[in-house]
Amino acid sequence: MSFRQFRLGSVAAAAILFLASAAAAAPGLSPPSSLAASATSNSAVRLSWVDTNSSETGYSIERSLSATSGFIQLVTIGKNATSYQNTELASGTTYYFRVRAYKDTGRRTYSSYSGVASATTSQDDSTLPTVSITSPANGTTYTSAQTLTIVASASDNVGVTKVEFRDNGVLTAIHKSAPYTQPWSITDSDNGAHSWTATAFDAAGNMRTSSARSLTVNITAADTQAPTVSITSPANGTTYTSAQTLTIAASASDNVGVTAVEFRDNGVLKRTDTSAPYTHPWPITDSDNGAHSWTARAIDAAGNSRFSSMLSLTVNITAADTQAPTVSITSPANGTTYTSAQTLTIAASASDNVGVTAVEFRDNGVLKRTDTSAPYTHPWPITDSDNGAHSWTARAIDAAGNARFSSTLSLTVNITAADTQAP
Repeated sequence: MSFRQFRLGSVAAAAILFLASAAAAAPGLSPPSSLAASATSNSAVRLSWVDTNSSETGYSIERSLSATSGFIQLVTIGKNATSYQNTELASGTTYYFRVRAYKDTGRRTYSSYSGVASATTSQDDSTLPTVSITSPANGTTYTSAQTLTIVASASDNVGVTKVEFRDNGVLTAIHKSAPYTQPWSITDSDNGAHSWTATAFDAAGNMRTSSARSLTVNITAADTQAPTVSITSPANGTTYTSAQTLTIAASASDNVGVTAVEFRDNGVLKRTDTSAPYTHPWPITDSDNGAHSWTARAIDAAGNSRFSSMLSLTVNITAADTQAPTVSITSPANGTTYTSAQTLTIAASASDNVGVTAVEFRDNGVLKRTDTSAPYTHPWPITDSDNGAHSWTARAIDAAGNARFSSTLSLTVNITAADTQAP
């Protein structure tokens, strides 16, 4: 080898070594991570990655039509970048990308490469989607509140990206995936004619609108008017002092019709009357003593209701006497036997919480006398004709009809009969 050749070879070798050194991975620089590529149109791809450095000068972005070779630098961008949009690409083409960080410190050094990410641009597409509303049937009229489902069918040579639903030209919903359905809750507020359309879009921006689907809503307006109601009898503020049956009467009306009137006493439901005249019979006794606030609540078929003004009544009835008197026979002594004719006095003692009105004396169950004032006694003349056992009881009675029997007094009459036979 000549000296000239050697020199040239050395220069070439040095250049190769320099280039290799320049391309070598730089200490302290990490490759970007999580590189991702996505086609944003038929001529653009967006790249994104995670910046893993804090001291880089920028990033070098390379592109190829192969995943393993042929990469060329597209651009360098500044530090801390995490995305890049590559435009003016061919449609329907798969592109491969890789990124590495670089640092300029007198000479440029690079990190190792990120992983390779790829994306395919969409095809040039001038074909419009097809779309139609398949349900409900055209020309249908709805007379009751319900939830309808507007159903559309859409297809495209590449793919449908969304379907828009419009009612009388007003956008109501956007659906980005099949099935393309739109729930529509109808009430009387929707009464009238409705022209529904569906518009399908594809990725290239092509669009087509379906034929209109004509629907009519004709729902009778909901009844929101509450009935009117008032208690007409008895008079407000009345006080009752005797047991009786009162009639609580109410008057009620409605724009459609009253279905029921409820009667409440101090808030407690007592009766529901479903037809006029609306009344509630109320038997009162001393157990009802106190203040009573009566209300009537009228209800119509739609569930609307209204309470009447309050009716205030007072019950103040003297409590009924249910306590029986007490009574006992005090004389003669129980178990006494009489052997001679005489007049005995059967004496009883009786008392009551209100007052004793009478004491009855019974001999062997047979009423012998009723004494209406104390002292309560019964004179009993005995002869041999009364011979035998006698069970005496006294029964005390009060004005309320309450009564009580005394314990039994057992007496015996054993008188020798008078000798009336001549010799």
